[in-house]
Amino acid sequence: MEKENQIAKVLFYIGIAEIVAGFIMGIVFANQDVPSYLFEDQSDQTAFAWSTAVAWWIGSFVTGMLFIGFSEVIEILDTKLSKTVTLLEQIKYNVPKKESQPIASAKENDIQNRKSNISNSEENKPWFVVEEDKEKIHKMFAKKGKKVEDIIKTPSKYHCLIKLDDGSYELVAVGGFKPILINKGLWNEEVQSFFDNQILNKNSDEGL
Repeated sequence: MEKENQIAKVLFYIGIAEIVAGFIMGIVFANQDVPSYLFEDQSDQTAFAWSTAVAWWIGSFVTGMLFIGFSEVIEILDTKLSKTVTLLEQIKYNVPKKESQPIASAKENDIQNRKSNISNSEENKPWFVVEEDKEKIHKMFAKKGKKVEDIIKTPSKYHCLIKLDDGSYELVAVGGFKPILINKGLWNEEVQSFFDNQILNKNSDEGL
């Protein structure tokens, strides 16, 4: 199984190396010199000590499997964490904001208005797809065996439509630790409208 977590990869290969090295060392140390006085012709000879070989093989196998087991645990935890982060990011980018609750006093109302103005100011700031995010998007789809042809910024902040080499489109949220792939059923209305009017209609016109 191809591992994405670098620590899991290192531990997996250490485990494999431990098993292979233990097998070789078992053969080397099992070939023992036997004293010449034990033979009639008084010649030096070697004998294969199975007990020594088996001890090496068992020890290296157990140690190697421990490393491989640790690598699998790390890979599983990393996968689960990635899925959890993806789900949380999808919720973050797609769940509509709740209406503000009634304010108890004029002072609190003033504070709330200031926060709202700051929030609106942040929302209205222009955003761009930085080169770092573009590289992450290309790598993400390359792992899936797909090639990115175009990265299209949508009116919805931090949402990009990705045109793939097979002609299909995917929606990705950027601006975080890594790009988040958003399932088509979770596209917000702004993105869906942009896709229908700007992408599909444009492709239809070009096909005429």
